[in-house]
Amino acid sequence: MSRAWAMWTLPSLTLLACSEARDPVDENGDAAHKSVDSGTAVSGLSSCDPFGANPLPIAFGTIIAAGQDSAGVIYAVDHVDEGERVFVSDSSGALVRQRIAGSGTGPDFYVFSVTDHDPAFVLQIDTPAGGPLRMGVVIGTLEDSKTFVIGQQGEELTVLPAEAIAGMPIRNLPGTVVLEYAASLDNGDVLVVARPRDDWSYEDFRLFLGNVGAVTERRVSNVTRMRDGGSTLIDFDLDGQPAQASFPVLFVDGGFAPGPATLTVAGTTTPLTRQDAAPAGAEYLCLS
Repeated sequence: MSRAWAMWTLPSLTLLACSEARDPVDENGDAAHKSVDSGTAVSGLSSCDPFGANPLPIAFGTIIAAGQDSAGVIYAVDHVDEGERVFVSDSSGALVRQRIAGSGTGPDFYVFSVTDHDPAFVLQIDTPAGGPLRMGVVIGTLEDSKTFVIGQQGEELTVLPAEAIAGMPIRNLPGTVVLEYAASLDNGDVLVVARPRDDWSYEDFRLFLGNVGAVTERRVSNVTRMRDGGSTLIDFDLDGQPAQASFPVLFVDGGFAPGPATLTVAGTTTPLTRQDAAPAGAEYLCLS
């Protein structure tokens, strides 16, 4: 069965939505090697774990379809402003939101690939004009196509009315927080940027700067990500002074690579040494 594809998206790629194009590196000549005082803790701070999971409350949007397999497992898809979401029932009877690895839509179908589930699966909804809605699931992944023929591949699901799941408990993604950037300064201080893994925007960036015994959250005022592969500028307040962390991306040998990161405070720029992980044993202070 041939299909005309309208979209196939990988959610991680859609997160690179960009704002204005600006020069990601502030070259400041002689000032580039001066030390930077990362400041001290300010009032309104408390000890915290910025990487602690923070699951958010969730409610159904518009239910697109729900179906049940022969083992009683329910698959459901709803729509919210951000797009479609996939849920699968667990042994407790709750519908648990799944992380979508890839999705496709057309004039008469939806398809979702979910790999962060045991087992992985592909869920498809056919919505033919003038015909009944059908749902099917293939356990595993598709090797040679992005869609499948419901009734011929995998298992066709028994379609349920929206009312059958409207009262079921639902559970959101676990609220995992990930490291966006980590860097160190010549004086031993560290800079850490964290964000939620899922459902995030640049407003969710949290920046911490200080010595490892008190890595202090700083209030972020603006985040700009360029269309050059992801160069990013983060503007924040450092004890009353304007500051900017720059994490450029360079195009090298036909691919993208991290460029030299810098920290600029009140017009003075110093290099940052990028790190692959958040500093071990760091203690964090979060803004209230």
